[in-house]
Amino acid sequence: MKHVLAIVAVSRVDTGEATEFLRVLVALCACAIPVELIEVGSGTGALSDDPALTEDGERYLKALAANRIVPTPGTDLAARIEAASDVLRLIDPSTAADAAFVRWTEVRDDTNGVERALAAGAFVRS
Repeated sequence: MKHVLAIVAVSRVDTGEATEFLRVLVALCACAIPVELIEVGSGTGALSDDPALTEDGERYLKALAANRIVPTPGTDLAARIEAASDVLRLIDPSTAADAAFVRWTEVRDDTNGVERALAAGAFVRS
């Protein structure tokens, strides 16, 4: 089944960007679009371990949990990206220095491909 893969790769989730990310996930749920929420790298535990969120962020995370969408560890990330129909990322903008844009097909078989895709300002799965 195709679904949206939502990747949290940033430790701070008390930001406007994190709140908007969660709001978008709730909106996708409202449209009956399956969502998988994972934490990777510095984002591990950001939402699952007593997160510091904005008031709206807390409300959105509770709404996701009510829809059985809870953050899980991002194991086997390359396979998860391949299986998803779309990928959304919450990343630290300062990590996007190496590549502003990458194609998933160019990095998927690379040893550091997943990390490059996560660090990129944008990537496409074609």
